[in-house]
Amino acid sequence: MSRTSPPPAPLLSAAIIVRDEEAVIQRCLASLEGVVDEVVVLDTGSIDRTVELARATGARVVEGEWYDDFGRSRNEVLDHCTGRWAVVVDADEVLFVHDVAGLRRTLRRSRADALQVTVDSYRDEVGTVGMSHQSLRVLRRRRIRYEGRLHEEVRPNRSDATLQVERTSLATIGHWGYIQRIVDERGKTERNIRICEAAIADGAGLRGVVDLGRTLAAAGRMEEAMVRFEEARHADDGFVRRTALAHGAAALVALGRAEEALSWVDALQDASRFAGAVDVVRAEVLVALGRVDAFVAAYESALAAAAGNAGVVPHDDGVGAAAERVRADLGLALLDAGRTREGVAHLLEAAGEGAMRIWPQLVAAYHELGQLDRVVVLLDLVGDVDRCRLVLAELAAAPGPGVSELLEGLDEAYPGSAMTVAFAPLVSDQLHLEQAVKWSARARAAGLSAHCPLANRVSSETLDATDRLLSAAVLVELFDDDRGRHGVEAVAAVVDPALFAGLVELVGQLAPAALELLVLSAVTNPARGVAMARALGSHGERDAAREILAHGLTLGHVDPALREEAEALRAELAP
Repeated sequence: MSRTSPPPAPLLSAAIIVRDEEAVIQRCLASLEGVVDEVVVLDTGSIDRTVELARATGARVVEGEWYDDFGRSRNEVLDHCTGRWAVVVDADEVLFVHDVAGLRRTLRRSRADALQVTVDSYRDEVGTVGMSHQSLRVLRRRRIRYEGRLHEEVRPNRSDATLQVERTSLATIGHWGYIQRIVDERGKTERNIRICEAAIADGAGLRGVVDLGRTLAAAGRMEEAMVRFEEARHADDGFVRRTALAHGAAALVALGRAEEALSWVDALQDASRFAGAVDVVRAEVLVALGRVDAFVAAYESALAAAAGNAGVVPHDDGVGAAAERVRADLGLALLDAGRTREGVAHLLEAAGEGAMRIWPQLVAAYHELGQLDRVVVLLDLVGDVDRCRLVLAELAAAPGPGVSELLEGLDEAYPGSAMTVAFAPLVSDQLHLEQAVKWSARARAAGLSAHCPLANRVSSETLDATDRLLSAAVLVELFDDDRGRHGVEAVAAVVDPALFAGLVELVGQLAPAALELLVLSAVTNPARGVAMARALGSHGERDAAREILAHGLTLGHVDPALREEAEALRAELAP
């Protein structure tokens, strides 16, 4: 009788711990399709549809408990995985794999215990990168364990082993969990403080203290955080001491005590083997102090260290900053210091290395230099479509100087591009009225009337009342759009009566079809009726002025002074 060999173990598992994540779990799981061989989800007590949604995608769900201990839960879900490797993601994250076949080849050949990837933490729902860091997320499952209740760390599972780490650019992770609205809604700050306090009670010592300091600092409670960093800065444990000193320096900068932070950086230097990681911290303090030549030297020193370490700044505790992030920080700091050309050079290099968050500042700088045509060349809408989508998303999330001019430059270089038609509504507040009309017509011709820039401007929270009202009026005049009518009614009812004369003239010229609606919507009480009648009279609309005056005086109590003013105006308007 022949013996049947067992099937080979899967190459790559996905390991996720969850609790009440129905709003985001599907996005996360969708990003794993076609990349991993199995998905294992440890549910720690969901009462929403998280488990149902996960199982519907084919994930294997293990129902467990939550012990206020991330390290314990990470290890538990890894124990349920069967792959040789596991990629660790959270429900509020997405895995981006740029070359699936290449990643799987790397996993088959690598001798490392863990692969280091870039994690981009977003500052808004659009996906604007607010912070990037390196993290050990692709793990050779049987060689590692997690340690720590919070800010858990990857460690070799043998005490005599050294963790072998490689960096890969084949995968990145996008993280939405640090958006302040989400932090507040999910009560993450209170949960993390509770976890830290439990760890301290369990005997975590100064490791727990420094974790509590980091949690308080992330919540903006810098003074409280500094108490913990002060307590932990002299710890015998090198990791704890370096963590306290680095985060303490950052907290001091946030508190406006940058000069004091320099002494913390000096102490960090004494506690560290690798100068590059310290150079990054020192540079950030020097930026706050405005010492341009000094922060340039510090950043350049960190970049030199990264060049000899596969593009990552060497760090005593395993995970350093990627060169593109350091280069981007240097470029942005130079822009803020007024050294625009130097800043642009560094931002260009960072962009070439894959940095995305720098594009709004890069466009603004080229606009200042009068060289936006260079950005048009850089954005190859035909040859590198995926990269262009990411860049335009960054610009849409943080639009600034030069964006409207860039849009026109892209349109000239790539006439009829669907990408520019889709981009225009996202930056509608940056367009002048004539541009908004042009791109609204383009959107409608493409069947995208729901994304009309003029309509977006009507509901904008950043444009002033005049811009919103004129956009609404033109929307009525040119496109007979009910959103324009609603906009005219809403804005006219609250706009400052001192603006009536100018608005009557502009709307009369640009959108006469909306003029009557403007007048009637603006007159909501007797005082506004008198003001509008005066505005109409000054433009020769005497008959309309008399009608509005009479109408306005019927809308409520008229005090004696206002009645006297109205009678005088009535006499002026008499035929």
